[in-house]
Amino acid sequence: MIKMQQFWYDFSSMFYRNYIYAVKKPLYILFNLSTPLIWLLLFGQILAPISSIPDFGQSGADYLLFFAPGVVVMTTLYASGWSGMALLEDIQSGVIEKIISTPSSRSAVILGNLSYSAAMSVVQALVIVLISVLIGASGNLTTVSVLAIILFGYLISVAISSFSYILALLTRKTVSFVTVLNLTLLPLIMLSSAMMPIRLLPKWIQFIAAVNPMEWYVQVVRQVWMTGSGVTELFVPMGLIALLAVGGVLICAFIFNRTLNNDWR
Repeated sequence: MIKMQQFWYDFSSMFYRNYIYAVKKPLYILFNLSTPLIWLLLFGQILAPISSIPDFGQSGADYLLFFAPGVVVMTTLYASGWSGMALLEDIQSGVIEKIISTPSSRSAVILGNLSYSAAMSVVQALVIVLISVLIGASGNLTTVSVLAIILFGYLISVAISSFSYILALLTRKTVSFVTVLNLTLLPLIMLSSAMMPIRLLPKWIQFIAAVNPMEWYVQVVRQVWMTGSGVTELFVPMGLIALLAVGGVLICAFIFNRTLNNDWR
């Protein structure tokens, strides 16, 4: 019982510490939202003629409705993908070294950080959902739809944040971290159906999309957004997202602990 209380205290302390940091720097969150908003408001109009392509499956007036779930996925990806930068700053400034010199649970430290990163990703994604509804892309969103977007958005964010933290732990260098992310994040979106129906993409992209976690989340968001339900038809992508989240946390915790057991600096 005492260990659980200590774990929860350490977990909530790390979560709250990150929350306070975000409150003090609200412009950072607004900056994170700027790119998805540009895609939604600008590219949603520029790319609207794509819907006139035969077999697109959406009318010209509905391209925004098709595209909005993709922007939600993009928001989730970028918000959680860059979350490792905060851990990298803590490593370089010596904060992590000071934290682990205390009796704090190492698992609680990393899980508290991951939980916060995922929560903030979901909040930003919900802002995009709200803006999409306000500009006419409400689709058939229901309470169940929004809950599904929140739940699986949280899980995919945990997975992506885990791998972002792993990258930060392995590189320890800002330049290396940023370079790898820039070479990874955008292709993950482009190699999915975020912007174009999967059946209209080249065969080789369809093959890659089948194993692309962002495509799994696109399927979930678009299905519940457009139909208001359909969760029971998405067991495969939802199961894959859950497995990826669990696997990401376990790998991240393992590498974090191994790193601490070696020469930390």
